[in-house]
Amino acid sequence: MSRLKVAIITPGVYPIPGRKSTSVELVVHKTSNLLQKDVDVIIYPRGLD
Repeated sequence: MSRLKVAIITPGVYPIPGRKSTSVELVVHKTSNLLQKDVDVIIYPRGLD
């Protein structure tokens, strides 16, 4: 069976992980690390064309 895929959409202001992370980037980073053992996680910045 194929793995579940999860997309997380971020504001795209700072890189993940980054030195100037805000709470949004920190939550996305921690959540994606927890999920990646069970699902394929893809992070997209808002406004990606």
